[in-house]
Amino acid sequence: CYGALNAYHDTFVRYILKGLFEQGGHGKAMTPVEAVSLAEEHGINIEMHNPDDRKGYGLAITLGFVDDDTRVEVRGTIVGCELEISRVNDFKTRIPLREAIYVLVETSDHPGVEYQIAQNIVEAGYNRSDLGYITVPNVGLGMAFYIVDKGGISHEDQVRELSEVVNTISVMEPVSKATIIDLSEDV
Repeated sequence: CYGALNAYHDTFVRYILKGLFEQGGHGKAMTPVEAVSLAEEHGINIEMHNPDDRKGYGLAITLGFVDDDTRVEVRGTIVGCELEISRVNDFKTRIPLREAIYVLVETSDHPGVEYQIAQNIVEAGYNRSDLGYITVPNVGLGMAFYIVDKGGISHEDQVRELSEVVNTISVMEPVSKATIIDLSEDV
């Protein structure tokens, strides 16, 4: 964690582990403290490094992991009103941050997949006010994000309908995961 975020690195680690275990197929909800205990049980070594703020990363978080002696690092930071996600020498993308409902999709990188995903959203009557698609060439993965809205129905109904759309997208080839992130003011 860089800049003022470094004061909160212990909290970030606990919540990152919680999210990884819950989304990674561990199969149950847990507290951040339980996630740290589970990491220890599985022999996951957590190393905290003192950041070099002279590099000018600002308010950034770098998450790295080592598997079979291969180190992978992903960095996230807020730039203006956008979340910038990057991996050194691999990819960089910015996602606008605003009060909205987002659909995020992780896929294998195949031609036309972004169109197929977007088609499901549009056919359900949703407007896409912003979208983006990035590829991670070294590993053949892609990530798409869509900021969506459907006028004339309640926020709760939009989230309920989008859950069904996301379920449909989740089983499409080559999608590995699809989810809704609700940053709207109604949350």
